[in-house]
Amino acid sequence: MKAARNIGDLRFCCFDVETTGLSSFSRLVEIGAVRFRIGEKGEEFSTLVNPGQPIPLEATLIHGISDDMVRDAPRAKEALERFLAFAEDCVLVAHNAAFDARIMALEAVRVGLSLPEVTVLDSISMARSFLPWQESYRLDTLAGSLGLDTRSLHRALPDARAVRAVVEASVTSIPGWKKMLTDRLFERVSGTELSSSKARRVTLPPGFGELKKAVEAGKPVRIIYAGGTRGRIPRDITPIAVYTRRECFYLEAVCHLDGTNKTFRLDRIVKIEMDESP
Repeated sequence: MKAARNIGDLRFCCFDVETTGLSSFSRLVEIGAVRFRIGEKGEEFSTLVNPGQPIPLEATLIHGISDDMVRDAPRAKEALERFLAFAEDCVLVAHNAAFDARIMALEAVRVGLSLPEVTVLDSISMARSFLPWQESYRLDTLAGSLGLDTRSLHRALPDARAVRAVVEASVTSIPGWKKMLTDRLFERVSGTELSSSKARRVTLPPGFGELKKAVEAGKPVRIIYAGGTRGRIPRDITPIAVYTRRECFYLEAVCHLDGTNKTFRLDRIVKIEMDESP
């Protein structure tokens, strides 16, 4: 996107994700997106995502996505690649953009996928700047005030459509918006970098030689972990990748206690035992 372009020439891509939970380490279960120019019909994208682990009941109660629904869905890498192709050369927008960007960036780190250096505009910031009379900036409240049916919200594509409505209402409230340069929009709307969620794939720090061997060989190890709900019981895991986020090191691994992918903080791993069998 070039800064000198007029807003009327921009193609936006409003998107939303549904996840296994509310933490920034949650896994993707759905991506929905709408790309469009203001005033044009546009195109839609939607895919379920197999998170590689059970979806907690509390998450299913919110978005309605169950394990059975995602069983044959693509994994995160394929889903992200398809979304990025759909959103190419668009201005990205999401509601509470920092959360969606973190989820995508961490999934990309897990699967070794590079994300473009682009800013995701926050539709909350956009609505506050251009629709200041709103009593609330929750997406369902904004959608209702703009005349949308809110009964299907909390699924990715309906939420992306609602974000589009917020974008169109916000932009068209600007006098002469079609000829206004994009700089004016970006000056008033905050966002977050998609590829800089403060997470990056790294090599292991000193003191984790045995774990480094396991990561490189894809071999299982046994750890004692001072964290989680199971306490300090031995866990057999198969390491996948190590990354940093906010100055902490994290290990992504398959936990053989329940066969799911989990994230472990390295500073909470008390003991590591390498399986030396051939």
